[in-house]
Amino acid sequence: MDGRRISAVIFDLDGTLLNTEQVTKDLLKEFLVGYGKVVDMDKENKRMGMIHHESAIAIVKDYDLPITP
Repeated sequence: MDGRRISAVIFDLDGTLLNTEQVTKDLLKEFLVGYGKVVDMDKENKRMGMIHHESAIAIVKDYDLPITP
């Protein structure tokens, strides 16, 4: 290596730098349409903060999708 070191790390957990929440909701809505489903905001609000794998499991279960997480 060239001797450079990481001196700081920024964690953006609340949309301060990037608003990924709306993009994620839009993608889920588009994904579910392919299965004839619609987004249930109560379910989605409960899913906030889950890690990706847990969220995938919950989406498959909550929307009764014919796929595996």
